[in-house]
Amino acid sequence: MQENSFELRLLGEGERIAEQFPLAGQEVADNSTVILYLEEILSEDESESE
Repeated sequence: MQENSFELRLLGEGERIAEQFPLAGQEVADNSTVILYLEEILSEDESESE
């Protein structure tokens, strides 16, 4: 099995991946950058107060 190499860039703060680029299932060329957009997970109390 051949391994591909790519860079991973995290944007935002939090524990959950809100979005990614390229999208899941898309082919990624070697030496590409995959971007993960992070968001915080809010508790039910916190989300109601916003």
